[in-house]
Amino acid sequence: MSRPALRAIIFDLDGTLYDERGGMQRALDTTLGEASRRLPEFDPERARALYPEVGREIWERANLLGPANPQGATTEDLRRQVWRGVLGALGHDGIRYDGGSLADHLAGTYTAARRAGHRLFEDSAPALARLEQWARPGGLERIAMITNGPSDLQREKLSACGLEGRFDPLIISAEAGRAKPDPGIFLDAVSACGFDPAEVLYVGDNPALDIGGAKSAGLAAAWVRRLGEAFPGDLPAPDYTIEDLHPLAELDWGGR
Repeated sequence: MSRPALRAIIFDLDGTLYDERGGMQRALDTTLGEASRRLPEFDPERARALYPEVGREIWERANLLGPANPQGATTEDLRRQVWRGVLGALGHDGIRYDGGSLADHLAGTYTAARRAGHRLFEDSAPALARLEQWARPGGLERIAMITNGPSDLQREKLSACGLEGRFDPLIISAEAGRAKPDPGIFLDAVSACGFDPAEVLYVGDNPALDIGGAKSAGLAAAWVRRLGEAFPGDLPAPDYTIEDLHPLAELDWGGR
């Protein structure tokens, strides 16, 4: 059975268009260096290992906290929580710095480093521009995005990287109230695009959240394998496996 021509493309942001891993590592290096200067007994390598462990539950919860959530959790609030947890796990609870807490200072250091280091992968801007050239009635009619994360952070990344206003619809999990891999968030985007799921291609780097979620909702899926890893055998296979975004312009877009 032949696959229908594609009419819309939906992008993931982090790890697909935006270099989330690189931005996090650069900011973490800067912040660990600052912590070591302010606290001689600080163990930066143990803190590096603790950082994702402490932050995982906090950030996963934040994916579903909308802008009006009762906890009032901004990205800065969440980073303070993470650094309090890291320092607490290292036995440095309640350390003060410059009239405030060291955790708050480190969260501010991390935030400044992240904002200074927002960047796309080298292939992202030219590949997106080429797809935008194909956008026309009867062909590639929609370029959209679904991204997990807090609203303020994801919108900050889009603005800093020149992507603001380039996706319709733009669905951010914290604003939608559900997150990938929930099939519902994919179907919300498909409905807004106005096509059948099989006419829509989702592009992402995470096998479970992006590819598994998209396939469970009936979309076609392209897996961006930037790290050269093998795709997990227990998940639905992607329709396309690509090393970067350039091949997307060569797919069978309707009306070409």
